[in-house]
Amino acid sequence: MRPPSKISWKLLLAILPLVAGGIGAVVWMQYVMTRRQILPEIHKDIRAAAERGARTIDDLLRQRQSDLLTLSETPLIADYYHNVEYGLLDEARTYQRELERYFLHFAQRSLVYARILYLDRTGREVCRIDRDRIGPAGRVDPKAPWFAEAAKMRPGAWWTSPMTGLAEGGWAVWYAKPVHDETGRLAGVLALCYDLSQVDTVLKDAKVGRTGRAFLRTSYGTFPRELGPVPAGRALLTGESPLHGLPWTLVVEAPRDEFLGPLRTIRNAAVFTAFLGIAALLAVLLWLVRSITRPVAALADAARRIGEGDLAHRIERLGDDELGALSRAFNEMAANLEANRKLNNDLQGQLIQAEKLSAVGQLVSSVAHELNNPLAAVYAGCQLLAWEGASESQCQELERLAHNALRCRKVVDSLLFFVRRSRGAKERIDLNRAAGSALELLDYRLKKAEDVTVVQELDP
Repeated sequence: MRPPSKISWKLLLAILPLVAGGIGAVVWMQYVMTRRQILPEIHKDIRAAAERGARTIDDLLRQRQSDLLTLSETPLIADYYHNVEYGLLDEARTYQRELERYFLHFAQRSLVYARILYLDRTGREVCRIDRDRIGPAGRVDPKAPWFAEAAKMRPGAWWTSPMTGLAEGGWAVWYAKPVHDETGRLAGVLALCYDLSQVDTVLKDAKVGRTGRAFLRTSYGTFPRELGPVPAGRALLTGESPLHGLPWTLVVEAPRDEFLGPLRTIRNAAVFTAFLGIAALLAVLLWLVRSITRPVAALADAARRIGEGDLAHRIERLGDDELGALSRAFNEMAANLEANRKLNNDLQGQLIQAEKLSAVGQLVSSVAHELNNPLAAVYAGCQLLAWEGASESQCQELERLAHNALRCRKVVDSLLFFVRRSRGAKERIDLNRAAGSALELLDYRLKKAEDVTVVQELDP
């Protein structure tokens, strides 16, 4: 396979950078524009997920406050204290069991409380519900934060604790509300231990992306507490929404690479496809360039061979396009050159023959001048001998000799006239004389031919 010619490289270097640059610019512009469109939308979805999660958690927390108010207003608590105040302990015990069953049914319906406690003003447990069963009543330390803080609050208010750990694992928030009698005196404290597993489920649902995360940021730390740190150098898309019920903020984070990864995959696929397209374009361009340069090379080779003298060389037909027309014109030129060379060869032969005739003419002219003098002497000698009294037979011989001398002189004059160079000037001539000269030459040739014939007949 012949290497590409200079014109091939010029065409490829002129076309390929433009095409490759154009394809690269289109792919990059599409990637940048798509990225500019996708990232704001993803950021918007993350903020919306944070807002939805915050609203859901706010609703859950408000529901806990509503549950706290509902349970604290049950008449069973007032009936229990009235019997205790009047010393009716059996009746008070009956209301205590009714109150336990009431709290148990409520815990079984809600399924969100790890513990429900009702304590008297001294901190003694009146009712204790652990998950879905009635627990043994005990005594709570009056200095416990949720009891001490709730006991100091005015009627109708409640207290919410920070996140605390559960003995069985997990985290919870205590809701505590004081219960007062008709006189406004503290009768006890109602406390609900809200298991945050429900909030954890909401946070999991609020996550965006495969490796994204959602958590609550509080003044005591984050929830879930086992949340690991963000790897250094990892860019995040973040959305935040504060809660209204508690001074917490719901944060939703998602790695930017997770969303840009598919886009980069598409970009890489587009780049790979572009490279394949450029390779295919390169093959097509090479084919096109070679389809153009091959006929040009054939024309150059044919011109070189014709320049070397091979005028019989012809180019095969290169098609019906402009190169085909050029090849046909080249073949016609070669045919004309070959014909002209043949014509020149013929003319050169004729010229050589003319030169030979010219040389012969010069020789004849020199010989004619040399012959005219002896012939004139012969003719004059014959005339003198005839005048000096030669016999009749001798006079006939002398006359014949003189006649032949004149005849020879006339032949020599005719040859001189034939070989004499003409200037091509127009002048009047005597046609009779010209015809007579021609007849004399013809008569000479006829007589010569007769003499040759007689000699051949006489030769045994």
